[in-house]
Amino acid sequence: MKLFSYVKKVLKPLFLVILNLTLFAYAMFQGGFVSWFLFYSIVIISLLSISVFLFTFQRFEANRTLSSNTLRAHDDVEVKVFVKNKLVHPFCFVRVKDCLPQDLDTSYDINNNALFFMSFKRSLNFEYTIPNLPRGEHQFHEIEIIIGDMFGFFERTKKVNVQTTILVFPHYQSLKSWSVNSGGGLGESVAFAHSLEEELSIAGVRHYIPGDRLTSIDWKHSARSEKLMTKEFEASQGEAFHLFFNRYLGDASREAFERAVELTASIAEHCYENHNALSFVSVGAAVEVLSPDSTLEHYQMLYYHLAKVKGELEQVLPTEVSLLESYRNGTIIIVTVSLNQQDYEWIQFLRSMNIQVIVCWVSEHVDDQQYVQSLRTQRVKVYQFTDEQFNIELMKSR
Repeated sequence: MKLFSYVKKVLKPLFLVILNLTLFAYAMFQGGFVSWFLFYSIVIISLLSISVFLFTFQRFEANRTLSSNTLRAHDDVEVKVFVKNKLVHPFCFVRVKDCLPQDLDTSYDINNNALFFMSFKRSLNFEYTIPNLPRGEHQFHEIEIIIGDMFGFFERTKKVNVQTTILVFPHYQSLKSWSVNSGGGLGESVAFAHSLEEELSIAGVRHYIPGDRLTSIDWKHSARSEKLMTKEFEASQGEAFHLFFNRYLGDASREAFERAVELTASIAEHCYENHNALSFVSVGAAVEVLSPDSTLEHYQMLYYHLAKVKGELEQVLPTEVSLLESYRNGTIIIVTVSLNQQDYEWIQFLRSMNIQVIVCWVSEHVDDQQYVQSLRTQRVKVYQFTDEQFNIELMKSR
């Protein structure tokens, strides 16, 4: 392919030279007005084509503007590209292409280039839209400018370095409308936000007293003790929420990982709206920790991390006592797309440190794994979010 392109570049000017020599020879032997008129016409066209080839790109300036540099996942962004030419050359075409970042979704028909013919304007511009932006930090680097003569003999290309960054934060949704299967005693769906807050405020269990709410009955403890037991709640929730995000992908798809990121952002947004202090730990090869805080700056740092976080292929779970000691006698929420033997053993280790665990597992199938049932029998709350449930609730919030 490269050889063909090289031969093509050589043959085009060679053909132009041969054409001029042939017409000159024809005019010399044939004579007359028509033959010389044809020869001079081709000479003028050749000179115009050569002038395009010798055209300096130093006179071109390019720039790019965006409708916004910070957006949320699934939003659209308007891009406007400007090209300024200090020297007008009307007998040529200019093709401008905005080079897209590789991590943007190219499955959509994005018209990120424009073609201008015989323009006397010094400034050229065009607009295009990138729909359904994926989460992440996307960097534009170059604008490609191609000029050529109107007859296709010569063509030159230059890439202008124009740095632009889009930061796309994860989409989040209100947890108040969510209903999720938590494996409760009656096997019914529960309101996720209410159930989560309830789990975080449980101080213990006691014998059932007539007048207690039926929704507060702990069915698992009741089954073991063969007596009705009810959950006892703390009078106030002074303790901060502790949110862990597991970056390990395992066998999960990229779509499941993105849903886990959106779930984490949704939980964080729920805490912010309720003025809760939130500590955050991003679990992976390099553990990132945010201490408990309820300020806007703290949550902005958390959202910034979630905007740039990527899934990892190697599973690394923290077991350092120095890191986990501050969560002793507390409750942590773990958002993960992986639930394997290593995760199960890590949760057992956390429980051995007297840390209560709530697992929010984003899975692709409704089928329970053996680890889910094992954890639930050991009083570990496991919320399972499947494709269907997550997409239904996501559509409600848009």
